[in-house]
Amino acid sequence: LTLLGLFSRGPLSSLVTVSDPGDLTVEYERFHRSGGSNSMIIRTQGNPDQAVTLMIGRAMLEGFSIDSIQPQPLTSTGTSDGLALTLMADKRGDATLYLSWRSSGLGLIKSEIAIVGGGHIPVNQFIYP
Repeated sequence: LTLLGLFSRGPLSSLVTVSDPGDLTVEYERFHRSGGSNSMIIRTQGNPDQAVTLMIGRAMLEGFSIDSIQPQPLTSTGTSDGLALTLMADKRGDATLYLSWRSSGLGLIKSEIAIVGGGHIPVNQFIYP
């Protein structure tokens, strides 16, 4: 089970989810080890050469700390709902954000990633001791 990803990376843990309107895709691991580092890729599809704002839910920020964000967002704002990150879409309307997380909590983390004014994806992750 460990090789399949029940305790971290692998086919049982890796997930790619697309929002109902199809404007948001999130690639992430469902299972983590406490203190371990994992990556997440967030892709948006919108209007060419326009800003898009992502909202990372507060619960995710309480269970994980961000090690790195690439590319750096145009703006980053903490709110009562979480972290708002504004990116610039390219000529096709695509914007991609690469995150590296370090798990700092334990147990089930239920959160969400959303485009402000667009699609959203529930993100449920479990952190093992």
